Amino acid sequence: MNIRDIIEDDLTRLNNKDYIFEKVNGEYKPIKFNDFVAKSKAFATFLVENGFKNETVILIGKNSINLMIADVAVTFYTGVCASMAFGVTADDIKDAAESLGAKAILFTSDQEEKVSSIETEAQKINLDEILPKLSEIREDWKEYNIDEPAKIIFTGGSTSKPKGVKLSLKNIFFGWEPLKRRAEFVENDVMYFFLPLSHTYADIYIFYYSFISGLSLYICSDTAKIGEELREVRPTIFCAVPLIYERIAEAYNGDVSQAFGDRIRFLFAGGAPIKDELKATYKKAGLEILNAYALTETASSFAIDYPGQTDTDAVGTVFEELDVKTIDTDENGVGEVCVKGDCVFCGYTTETVNPFTEDGYFKTGDLGYVKDGKLFITGRKKKVLIGSNGENIYVTDIQAKLRKMDSNINFVRLSLKDDKLDALFFLQNPDNTDLDKLVAEYNDNCDHKDIIYSYSLSEKRNNDKLVD
Repeated sequence: MNIRDIIEDDLTRLNNKDYIFEKVNGEYKPIKFNDFVAKSKAFATFLVENGFKNETVILIGKNSINLMIADVAVTFYTGVCASMAFGVTADDIKDAAESLGAKAILFTSDQEEKVSSIETEAQKINLDEILPKLSEIREDWKEYNIDEPAKIIFTGGSTSKPKGVKLSLKNIFFGWEPLKRRAEFVENDVMYFFLPLSHTYADIYIFYYSFISGLSLYICSDTAKIGEELREVRPTIFCAVPLIYERIAEAYNGDVSQAFGDRIRFLFAGGAPIKDELKATYKKAGLEILNAYALTETASSFAIDYPGQTDTDAVGTVFEELDVKTIDTDENGVGEVCVKGDCVFCGYTTETVNPFTEDGYFKTGDLGYVKDGKLFITGRKKKVLIGSNGENIYVTDIQAKLRKMDSNINFVRLSLKDDKLDALFFLQNPDNTDLDKLVAEYNDNCDHKDIIYSYSLSEKRNNDKLVD
């Protein structure tokens, strides 16, 4: 699939269609499809003429039209786009730029102070300042190759430094056909999205696939206004993590029939299992939530429900083009889920333990089984920390206990410091959890070897699935 050819065809098909809507002074304003493409090509021209052809650049900022223009310019036309979550620290950006040999850091104005503080040889380019000045287009693009990395997405690791996942255009566009079989997106569709473009699913399934379907996109202006803007936009498609669906249900006292307006067609949920009672709440209102399971390493492609087949504990129906198996299975047939197919990533940007089996299957780290084409996930393969005394500290068990104690916890990253257990907490809302009280209560009820001796709060608030 040559996305450049698709975009050229779209210029005839879509042309003056209102494409992406962004709030300006409290009102949604659109950019037309042809204008968006022209600005993307103009920025690609600027990058090529300033020596960034076939180079890796960092992209960081909150969702905006300018961020999306830069994403397209780099990923499809000039080089390799390394997307970072807007909540990362200046040190994270500097480390990524150095490890990747990035030639530039592209950022939106909300990141100005952070990026300005970084000492780096990479050129710093404020997208909000430079894009309005550009109009010239010279088609001197990078050679089109669907097998080479075009995108790098950073995913959480067991250390303090995230690892970059390299994705090719083949990886990125693999999922379109299996998605289309389940839920076909069309030109008249309207998608409201709040997930950051540094999130693989948002970048690929919401943004990139809009070039194929021709649907219109509305950018969330503020996550505190999701409910209000859903009623304003009246989307036909909405994608979120279960927590968002829970909050919507709470806001409507369980009657979610009017939460999305009057024209919703598809609701997707991923990142965590959906509780049966939550499914029932939406089903009562005539709304079906389709499970979606995937990883960054599979370009957010793996398994999605077919409509009408959601009354199971499965996380979705495996994409038909994928070869999935389990290894090291137990007496119940549960084992580590492994996958082979064109969505599987090109590799990590840093050295890590080999994530592939000897016969080339990617090991997801998730435990489960496949039955009648449906994927069932039962847990994570346990990660073990071993103290100097030889005692095993089972990370997954501790994480599960802490999250059971406080639903405000998104993730807990555990490591050993001076042979003592340290915890880094990722919270939905830092104001809603008393870490001192939480850790004290946990330590009073855990095995001695599992005591948390030090802990801290991450500045990140992340709904994405974190790979540990």
